[in-house]
Amino acid sequence: MRGMTAAGCVARAAIAEGDLADYSGCRPPEVQKQAVRDGDDDVISLGEGIMTLQAVMGQGIINAVTLDKLTDTKGAILTIAAAKKARLSPAFRTAPLEANSEVLAIDWVHSSAPLIDRVASQSGLGTIDPAVLEDRLRTYVATHRLKSSWSTPTFRYAGLREKAASEPEIS
Repeated sequence: MRGMTAAGCVARAAIAEGDLADYSGCRPPEVQKQAVRDGDDDVISLGEGIMTLQAVMGQGIINAVTLDKLTDTKGAILTIAAAKKARLSPAFRTAPLEANSEVLAIDWVHSSAPLIDRVASQSGLGTIDPAVLEDRLRTYVATHRLKSSWSTPTFRYAGLREKAASEPEIS
């Protein structure tokens, strides 16, 4: 999420557990012969329509989508089930979602851990200063004229104070 925001975009994610598998080789031969590659997915013509086959699926993805649906909160937020909090490093700042206290939002802007910093460094992203991320989030919201129903939860759960309308912008 930091890398996306540093690049001028935003993301949303939910962390969940479960198995994950590549199903692409498990399809019947008839299906595999008809499949046409469309980006990361395969597409098969079904007479009047098409069927999209995803190569990777599993309970891990289903659990993350289910968790995200429980949030009932808009914005660039990172969530985890409150029951899994013990699995997080104490360095991660979390807050229960106002809409569902069984889901925690992780302050992905200000929380840090040595492993995350190492992964970011080795992937070429480098460490991104939280002040830069704050500025990029504010710029994204202003540029896209996003409603407060999106910006308020984004700012709240990412540990940013929402600016008053009369407060001058800092360049």
